[in-house]
Amino acid sequence: MSGEYLSDVELSIVKYGREMVHETANGPWFYIHLPPGEYTVKATYEDETKQIKNLQLVEGGRITRLVHWDLEEES
Repeated sequence: MSGEYLSDVELSIVKYGREMVHETANGPWFYIHLPPGEYTVKATYEDETKQIKNLQLVEGGRITRLVHWDLEEES
């Protein structure tokens, strides 16, 4: 399944130890407006979690991050 978009990805966004967002992305993109600060983002798909630490968001700034899973192809 190389290069395919995923849905049903569970997202957790934490700022200074406090979970700010806990959502399921229903498509390949997830947009959110957050206050400035340092964040950790966890994305979970089929029991595999990817994590982005120390994500710095500044006032008026915009950040784009992509998360990729190497999934085994079904026979």
